[in-house]
Amino acid sequence: MAGQGSAGNVLAALCSFFIPGLGQLLQGRLLMAIVQFCLAAILWFFLLGWDHPSLVDPRCRSFQAGQIINHELTRIENEWMVVL
Repeated sequence: MAGQGSAGNVLAALCSFFIPGLGQLLQGRLLMAIVQFCLAAILWFFLLGWDHPSLVDPRCRSFQAGQIINHELTRIENEWMVVL
């Protein structure tokens, strides 16, 4: 293992900044790289709200509300086109 501040550690830190776990993989720590990557993927999914029902389930009220608002905006837009 290289000393603190060596080029290998800096490169590993930069790699981990862009892709979690890549720095550990670069240093030969395969198990920790897999853990870091999986944890980052799980947190990305849940903390960014990709599991919210309105994104995936058309029966969800917020999904339906979005559809109604979109329909109303389109109707209002069309009315203004007639006036102009």
